[in-house]
This record gives sequence, structure tokens and C-alpha cells, in this order.
Amino acid sequence: MGSSLCERPEPRRTFLQAMKASFWKKRRQSKSLRLQTIKKKRERGICLTPNCRKMARKQKRYCNTCRSRMYDNPLKVLFWNLKKSAKRRGKEFALAFEDFKNMAVKSGYDLLHGRGASDLHVDRIDASQGYVPGNVQVITASENTRKSWTDRTGWTPPHLRQSNEPF
Repeated sequence: MGSSLCERPEPRRTFLQAMKASFWKKRRQSKSLRLQTIKKKRERGICLTPNCRKMARKQKRYCNTCRSRMYDNPLKVLFWNLKKSAKRRGKEFALAFEDFKNMAVKSGYDLLHGRGASDLHVDRIDASQGYVPGNVQVITASENTRKSWTDRTGWTPPHLRQSNEPF
């Protein structure tokens, strides 16, 4: 009888705590499921590219088709990544590969793309339209940031202003 008085009841979890615990449990399960899928694909010798079911060569992770797509033609990879990004954001994408290729080679985008401030990005001139011929340009990342700030707010912060831009 004395031992039951000394025991403390387990504290009740709040709704938020329960939701967080549920979220992290599902996240761990989904990550482990992805890892299991990759492990099974590797054991069977199947290409690790999502939605590819071809056989990979021994001691390789990807099939020849996926490897050639990744490494043989980097412009195609850039084109696919841009197309995938547009689809993810719900933007129209009507550029032909040849148009993209010509634009990338002329502007140097194929060599100077990246995430740095001076690296090149593909930008839509009119943000309300998608990636269509005549609405695409190649500009630096800092210009793109400046443009997006100005388009959204109508005002450019001092640290993004060009030297010849009036205050």
C-alpha cells in the first residue's frame, strides 16, 4: 500500500508533444523504408535511379543508360533539372532542348552555373509566365536576387543596390 503512494503517475503529454512524437516516428520509418529500398535494389543489382528498373553492372550503382545521361551530356542534365524545378513549382515549361542549348552555350551558363553570387542562373523575364521561348534570360545570382526583391516589394534594399541606382 505504501509503495503505490510513492509511485508517481506518468505525466500526460500535450497534444503538441504527441504530434511531434508522431511526426518524428513517421520520419524515421520513411527514412528506414527508403534505405531498405535502396539496399534491396543494390542486392538485386538494380539501378538506384528513381523509377528505373534496369539492371546495373556489377559493382556499379546505376545502369548504363542513367550513367550516360548523368555524365556524357551535362547540358541535358542542366535542362532536366530546370524542367524538374519548373514542374515542382507549377510553372509552364515549353523550352526545347535546342533553344536551351544555344542559350546556355552563348551565355556561358554551361560552364559558369552554380550557387555563388557571381554564378549564372536561368531567369524568367516576366515572372507570371513560365519558361517559354522569349521569356528566359541568363543572369548572375546577385542580379536575380535583386530582381526578385524589386519585383516583390517595389523597393531594393541598400545591400542589393547597384552603385548607379538612385536612393
